[in-house]
Amino acid sequence: MKKAKLFISALFLLIAVSLSAQNRQVKGVIRDAATGEGVPFAAVVIQGTMTGISSDADGNYTISAPANGTLVFSAMGYQTLSEPVNGRSSVDVSLEPDAETLSEVVVTAMGISRSEKSIGYAATTVKSDDIVGAHTTNAISSLSGKVAGVQVQATSSDPGASTNIVIRGFSSISGSNQPLYV
Repeated sequence: MKKAKLFISALFLLIAVSLSAQNRQVKGVIRDAATGEGVPFAAVVIQGTMTGISSDADGNYTISAPANGTLVFSAMGYQTLSEPVNGRSSVDVSLEPDAETLSEVVVTAMGISRSEKSIGYAATTVKSDDIVGAHTTNAISSLSGKVAGVQVQATSSDPGASTNIVIRGFSSISGSNQPLYV
């Protein structure tokens, strides 16, 4: 009889420990502390892991997190915030705007550089004044003649017609030669 009580006690203890370590659905809204509006596409990561998600366009998020875990919230232009879950199923946070300004950043397929001088290949900068001064109907057409190796061709003479852009000539026989816009 004593062995049965010991066995049942150990079983209940094991169940209690496994239930406390379970993940739970945590929902919430990430807001801008200054305006109260939702922060779109903010990152939500479980601290100490690579598990994370992004908030939607209104700042709403849902993530499966440990009941005793900590969520780390971050977004471009805001200070990073860590918030413990503490068994809650709803965690709403407000991110403080970050007053630091960004210097020149170049984003390429090879990575991110702080300035064009530190990258090991050619890059061309087109200033906004060059685009405005071109007096064209769209911004893409204004790149014609301003960037070496870029050809911009109108598909028709109709207003609002699409344009074809070819960078450094045609390189695909059967595929599209259109650039990928990110």
